[in-house]
Amino acid sequence: MKNPSRAERVNESRMEPGAAEALARAGFSRRAFIKGTGALIVSFSMGGALRTLEAQRAPAGAFGENGASDSPPANEVDSWIAIASDGSITAYTGKEELGQGMSTAQTQLVAEELCVPFHSVNLIACDTSMTPDQGVTSGSQSHPANFNRNNLAGACATAREALLQLGSKRLNIPADELVAVDGTIRSKSDASKKVAYAELVAGKKFDLKVDTAAKRKPASEWTVLGKPIGRPDMAAMATGTFE
Repeated sequence: MKNPSRAERVNESRMEPGAAEALARAGFSRRAFIKGTGALIVSFSMGGALRTLEAQRAPAGAFGENGASDSPPANEVDSWIAIASDGSITAYTGKEELGQGMSTAQTQLVAEELCVPFHSVNLIACDTSMTPDQGVTSGSQSHPANFNRNNLAGACATAREALLQLGSKRLNIPADELVAVDGTIRSKSDASKKVAYAELVAGKKFDLKVDTAAKRKPASEWTVLGKPIGRPDMAAMATGTFE
């Protein structure tokens, strides 16, 4: 083997002693080793990743009318929102938390549209046996998917309008004279005339389609969205217990 150049001697002097000795015993230098194995570094297959990406981009119809064949239909309010007999609210989403705070923002969205405290909402994400199949979570598309379109925001707005109608029948007050506040439907002019969501729904289903014309709450009336709030998942992330 030819004598190593000055550059090769310098490079090998920076190696761990054991590594340099192993190369010397093998009969070649660090540079020769790297040149000989360079193909291993750059030669890999994207086939599996590309097939996965293609599957993720498949149209909804490929897995049934509403995504995965066993996923709840995205056009049903009950696929997104459930109100228990104790008044607690469970929301379902097909957009996952990847560390960017989506779970907190989506919980804020539900609390805002249904006019309930943030802590009364439990968000279940990406269990396709329970949640609508929304495909992938990537880039910044989760916000427009669930905030600006039908999906979660539309389901919440539809549910709120349905609760106003149920409250109107229970209180015998026109719906336009009622308002949703803190998990209740109450009279705008007499706060004592009210009924809780739990009494109106009592753990039953809405049995409604998501209404694309349901009126969303204007930003001028927001009390939860757009406000700083502590992320419920932060403690688990800081202690290494977040899943």
